Amino acid sequence: MYVSKYLISRHYGGPEEGGWWFDWWQFKCVIFEGSEERCRVWCERLNQESGPVDGEHDRFSVLGDEGDWFHAVEDRPCELQSKERPFYA
Repeated sequence: MYVSKYLISRHYGGPEEGGWWFDWWQFKCVIFEGSEERCRVWCERLNQESGPVDGEHDRFSVLGDEGDWFHAVEDRPCELQSKERPFYA
């Protein structure tokens, strides 16, 4: 198991229904590798300590344009990374 670090940024999807937004998950690195139990402990601790990239405004704020850090437990690194832009349905 792995603890992976992601940058989650908010992007404008389009003008449909008054405008819509989506989150883009960008893989940054593997923080830790080990048993599932140890990975979950590390992940929880890291997510409590991390937050907005600028340290002040999250990705939902009009002042926060960089995104948020997020850590995830994965079987393989990079599983959650966004691969293609979503389309309005």
